[in-house]
Amino acid sequence: MQAYQLEVNDDISDKILWLLSSFKNDVKIKKIKLDNCTKVDEITSSVKKALEEVEYSKKNSIRLSNAWDLVDEL
Repeated sequence: MQAYQLEVNDDISDKILWLLSSFKNDVKIKKIKLDNCTKVDEITSSVKKALEEVEYSKKNSIRLSNAWDLVDEL
């Protein structure tokens, strides 16, 4: 069996679920709470911000020995 995670708008998801309901014996459907997706988005955003801050420190020749040094500079 293979597993996929799809992110689609509500109109399309209704159609996909309707189609998959025809394959009840072959398909398992598990609804994922949006909270989990939000946490992934928050982590992605946090990593992106951290990378931007590292790039900032490189451009401005700020020597950092730890992450708090960057916070102090900001």
